[in-house]
Amino acid sequence: MVNINWNDVEASDFEVLPKGLYTVEVEEVESRTTKTEEEAKEQGTNPPKHPGSEYWSVRLNVREPEEYEGRKLFTNVMLPPYQPVVLYNMLKAARSDLLEAENPDIEPADLEELGPFQVRVSHRKYEGATQEDIKPSHFYPLEDDELV
Repeated sequence: MVNINWNDVEASDFEVLPKGLYTVEVEEVESRTTKTEEEAKEQGTNPPKHPGSEYWSVRLNVREPEEYEGRKLFTNVMLPPYQPVVLYNMLKAARSDLLEAENPDIEPADLEELGPFQVRVSHRKYEGATQEDIKPSHFYPLEDDELV
């Protein structure tokens, strides 16, 4: 058992990052499975688009703008049989050699420390709260003279 004094706990709620362009790098990739329709129903949440499907949860580390350096952004990569558009666009933006292979076997570890590249952040409502959102087409390579 642990004894916790809630008065000593500092709130760590970050404000939603403003809409705009951010330079990021992949910090961590975790393999997960979407909820089944039954799990969603039990938890009182919306049913997933692809119930029981494998996906990768990707944590991005913001490098620029400087005022947001170290903040985190998140995106999901759906895996085959669904179209891995986010994965393709992320690899393309990072100018990854993984795109040169015809049918590569890619693991989550292959994406870690991928970057830098840029993402355009927009906002969306999820369960009543505003969250950052990165659309599948909003991954961009850095210009040659930018941060490396």
